[in-house]
Order: sequence, then C-alpha cells, then structure tokens
Amino acid sequence: MTDETEDKPVYEVEFIPPSYELKTKAPMTEQRLSPALSKIEDSLEKLKSEYLVWFKSDFERLQGALKSLVGSPNCKRKILDIYRISHDMKGQAGTFDYELVTDILHNLCEYLEDRDAVDADELHVIELHVNAVKLVVDTALTGRGGEVGEKLLQGLAAIVDSRFPYA
Repeated sequence: MTDETEDKPVYEVEFIPPSYELKTKAPMTEQRLSPALSKIEDSLEKLKSEYLVWFKSDFERLQGALKSLVGSPNCKRKILDIYRISHDMKGQAGTFDYELVTDILHNLCEYLEDRDAVDADELHVIELHVNAVKLVVDTALTGRGGEVGEKLLQGLAAIVDSRFPYA
C-alpha cells in the first residue's frame, strides 16, 4: 500500500489568530451570528416588494438602451449601456429570488462582451434575452424557474449557438 500523500505537494501554512480588537468587533460565535443573520433576512424580505419597483425602472432603462442600439447598431457605447444595465440587474435579481433573471442576464452580458457593433441577427438575440427577462418577472417565475426556466435557458443558448457557433 502506498502513502496517498506521496505525490501531493506540501504547503507551509501559518495560522494567525485574530487580534483582541478584531475579536471584540466581530466575535465568531453562533450566539452573535444568528440574530444578525435573522435581521438581514428580515430586511431583505421587506425589500422584496420594492425589488419589483426597482426592476420596472431598470427594465425601462434597458428597453431604452435597446431602442437606442436599434437606431445605432455600430455604436460601442450603446452596447456598453445595455451591458452595464444588464450587469446591475443581474446582481439584484438573485438577491430577491429571481435567479433565472440573473442567469439570462449573465448570458446576455457574456454575449455582449467584446462587441463593437451588432448586426440584425445579433440585435435579435439581444431582444430575445431582454424579452425573456420581462416574461420571467411578469409571470413571477422565481428561483431558477424549474423545468420552464431550464427550457428557456436552453432555448436562448440554442439560438445563440445556431446563429453564432463561435459567439
């Protein structure tokens, strides 16, 4: 029988205990952590209803940026506007139980990276992602959306792959 650690690299590790000052500011006990986590969860629950108001505002900005891109498909700045708005929206969505929105917008952000211009087909792909986000929120498809969410993501990926196999 061989020693399993023979081929594994050995790393030197140094444990540095936290200072007294740090321990007093952030004690690592379950007693202190549970109430703090409960407060955070309560705060997020209260903000959940406000998320849909924020979403509506952000979505209007996203639609405006898309409309602007339709008028100037060779404008890198307009593509970046859609990227930035989508990036902001994807971060908020997951926090408020819309992980599917996060996934769709993550895919859109990846699709937009390094693009200086878009043609009609690429613009259509962007529109499909934007419309998918609206559909998810309008139907209150929370979480990852189960089987429907999976099919939606697969459909969007299939469109990107079929039209742009190297995108």
